[in-house]
Amino acid sequence: MDITVTDDKTYLILRNMTQVELEQTRLYFTKEPDDSWRYKNSEYAPPKTEFFNQYGLLPLGLWMELIEMCKEYGFSMNFDPKINNIIQDSQLQFDTFKYYSDKLFEGAKDDKGHDISLQDYQAEGVYKLIKFKRCCAEVTTSGGKTIMAYILFKFLRDVQHVKKFLYVVPSKSLVTQSRDKFELYENWVSGDHNWKSAVLYSNMKKADREALKDFDILFATYQSLSHKDADFFSQFDCVFIDEAHHAKTKSIKTIIQRCINKNYCFGVTGTLPSADSYDMYTIESYIGPLVYQFSAFELINIKKFATPIYIVNQILDYASDNDKILLYESRKAKDKDDIQAGSKLMKAEVNYTMQNYTRMKHICDLAQKLNKNTLILFSDVNVNNYGRKIYDYLKDNSDKDVYYADGNTKSDAREYIKQRMEEDTTGNTVFVGSTGCFSEGIDVGNLWYIILANSVKSQYIVRQFIGRGMRRFPGKDKVVIFDIVDDLRYAHRFDKDSLKNNYMWKHHLERNKIYREQKFPVYEMKVDYKNQKLF
Repeated sequence: MDITVTDDKTYLILRNMTQVELEQTRLYFTKEPDDSWRYKNSEYAPPKTEFFNQYGLLPLGLWMELIEMCKEYGFSMNFDPKINNIIQDSQLQFDTFKYYSDKLFEGAKDDKGHDISLQDYQAEGVYKLIKFKRCCAEVTTSGGKTIMAYILFKFLRDVQHVKKFLYVVPSKSLVTQSRDKFELYENWVSGDHNWKSAVLYSNMKKADREALKDFDILFATYQSLSHKDADFFSQFDCVFIDEAHHAKTKSIKTIIQRCINKNYCFGVTGTLPSADSYDMYTIESYIGPLVYQFSAFELINIKKFATPIYIVNQILDYASDNDKILLYESRKAKDKDDIQAGSKLMKAEVNYTMQNYTRMKHICDLAQKLNKNTLILFSDVNVNNYGRKIYDYLKDNSDKDVYYADGNTKSDAREYIKQRMEEDTTGNTVFVGSTGCFSEGIDVGNLWYIILANSVKSQYIVRQFIGRGMRRFPGKDKVVIFDIVDDLRYAHRFDKDSLKNNYMWKHHLERNKIYREQKFPVYEMKVDYKNQKLF
């Protein structure tokens, strides 16, 4: 097959294909949405997506998958030479980049007078991003993604002469945090300090609005960028998507598409979707292929740059046999034609656990016994006000300094709580926070214990809350994550050896799978409660 590229550098054009090549390519690049299992045997199932369309066009970002497919099936490839100039910088050598970064960090010290430098794995990751120009990298939380982004920006500006750099983040707090870190790093390193920054988010101050008139790098939320017209984006020749797993959303795809003059497009996150999935193909379509990965296991066990994580599954058995039977019968009677039936039953289980006094008291007693700063994570702000109930109980029944935050809490208040926890050397702080407000971009080193109070299974949420504990802090030798598991399983009296898994138990199994994949030590602790009472 002959492969060239469209004039707007958005699609590969596949021509002169045999019938076998055509059919196999269409099949290879057809994906079901990642949640298609919800619609099994349902007439409402979402259609499959054909990334290779009827006009012979394939998104440019899937070029690496195209090569892999051709190698797998023995198809011949004839690439137009101009494609190579779009997808990689063939002239750039690692030694050139390393020389630049070493000179930049020569004599660099942080605010405490400690020597700082770019780690080898960080240099490798940044080099591969710049080398391949339009691509993604997965770097675990606490792996130094922001300093990698800073070096990438500096090299592109100083050596590759990129003029306008767009740095896209999902929240206002990450806008200011990223900008502040860039300016902090700039104070640490040597060389020319000749760039200007600006920010874009809702309800900006007057000084920030004035800065939009003249900048070299813009830190912006994708929500605010979605309100800008197409002409605004034409000024950028480089786009950097932080927390790139969000790039499957329509607003970010639109932002990337509108940057019609970009020569570089990068996506970096700690939690990309699994390879060969619909979501991963979607992200790669707009940004580019995954060219670098650095895992939590490598950061902790090989580089020794993060705090070891230990998982303790606390399996709580508090439900009466009658309640377990009722939940079991509900699952057994589920309408298989109702695509919402599973969600309804899951909600019933959640409501049951959230109303159980024994369960809540167990979580609060655990937090009270822990002798170091603790984070209690809950996921459902609007279900039974569970996080608020935990907060109120601890305020009334413990001597801990207890704080609460959810998605409605202002960023300034969250920063205040974070600062209080960071400065608390007594270990007396408990932060009750939602997964939404305490996931991306929250840096707290003085955190020793995490209690997962709600059942979740999303790999993004799980890997993000694990990352909250990996930040290093003087004297911190480990972080323990207590995963609260609700055992609502029921075994029929005639088949005691066959426990029927409830939905929340299945979530527990999914989290365990993630823990094992990340190679964290996992321990189990069974807790049998009797005579519980309800609110």
